Amino acid sequence: MSLVDEIVRYRGSITDTQQFAMCDVLVVKLEFLHKSKENKSQKSAISQTVQDTSDLVELLQRSAIEHLTTYRQFEVRDFGSAITVVFTDFQALYAYKRGDYQQCLQLCTQNLHALLYAVRRCSVSICPAFIPLLDDDIVSLFSLALVINPKFDILPISQLTLLLYLLTQCVN
Repeated sequence: MSLVDEIVRYRGSITDTQQFAMCDVLVVKLEFLHKSKENKSQKSAISQTVQDTSDLVELLQRSAIEHLTTYRQFEVRDFGSAITVVFTDFQALYAYKRGDYQQCLQLCTQNLHALLYAVRRCSVSICPAFIPLLDDDIVSLFSLALVINPKFDILPISQLTLLLYLLTQCVN
């Protein structure tokens, strides 16, 4: 029989007793401390798992932004003579999502100077995978597009429109 089982059995016999001895109170206190220690270790394990999960999500989002930026650099290399493409639009979106409004503002300003007088511009295809990076207004726009046409799984937004939106959000 384990110590915990013995304590539980002993506690059962204490409840039948009319008078408590000091050792009875100490045994109940010992059981309470043991349960409290188990609960703390379980809570600690849960909070550590939550922290690990949020770190993993952050790492995956950062990796996705790096890959999307690399994709934009390939677009600049391959199509830069036909259309104007800036390759830090996803970085600006990620900076906005993280709450780094100063970096977002700086990236948007740099990109807007390149796009403002462009004849042909690139678009950003917003799809459900980007929803964690977006704020409520853009997600609402995407959802409205899905309500209008359920087959609409990608919402194209020009880079200029996205950057102007982010710029105004960062200034507010």
